Amino acid sequence: MTEGLHLMVPKHILENVVEGTKTLLSEKRVLNQKLDEANVRIFALERQLADQQLRAEVAMHSMAKSPPKPATHRFKNLTLQVMKTKMPDEKASDDLATVGKKDLEINKLLGKTNELETLLAATRAITHQTAHREVVSSTLNAARNLVAARKYTLAITSEGKSTINLYSMGAVSLMEEKPANKYGGFTDEGTVSVDNTTTFGHVMMMGTVFDAMQATTTGMFASQMEDLDFTPHSVLCVPIRNAHGTILGALQVVTQRQHSDEYMHNQVFTSLDKERLEHLCVVAGSAVLSHL
Repeated sequence: MTEGLHLMVPKHILENVVEGTKTLLSEKRVLNQKLDEANVRIFALERQLADQQLRAEVAMHSMAKSPPKPATHRFKNLTLQVMKTKMPDEKASDDLATVGKKDLEINKLLGKTNELETLLAATRAITHQTAHREVVSSTLNAARNLVAARKYTLAITSEGKSTINLYSMGAVSLMEEKPANKYGGFTDEGTVSVDNTTTFGHVMMMGTVFDAMQATTTGMFASQMEDLDFTPHSVLCVPIRNAHGTILGALQVVTQRQHSDEYMHNQVFTSLDKERLEHLCVVAGSAVLSHL
């Protein structure tokens, strides 16, 4: 009678296998949680978008059913004026004002709809990536599509948390060449320390947005600004956090100074630009954490 073979495995190896399995299961749960959070954000944006589209359609439908403009019945009015006392012009002015208000409301609704569509597209582009460098590329491209600037930089903490890796893209050009790599043509700019010598380190240490309307006159981060291959004007740097509030990095955009005269128009960032970047940072926070 042949006895079965017994394979002897050391206890510590079995323990390592069990611990490894537990770790993988834990990481899988975290990734699933991040995916659920991203899907919730996408669903919320889709609901907002659908609501805005419905409001815009209702407004335009109401506009189509509204009485014709006073000019439509100009000849009829002229005939009636022979028979009746001349009507005051206030009513015509009120009608024109009402039409103008409706047009303005429709334009605002359409603008809000376009804004939600843009943010939704950016959210999907970032959350659907499966590799670290793809997340970097998608985040920078989304920022480039949402905010007009000269340079876009994404800063992400390294494993040791004492340094941050920098990745950047330039402004979109009509003559832009084919990207140098499959991840979108961003540039690896090396690492810097997490300290107050750079905008990135400052934002990550303070946990607040850095917004300088005139980067060259603030006196802060002069050496960092001098390293740019153009004269900066406005700087906007927003921290990136995960779901627990831990800062993972920062997203920065910089405009180029076009006029030396301070009274001439130079591009500055608006409150809408800030809202867009903050939205991207929320989305990027979950995506970056999943691929660290």
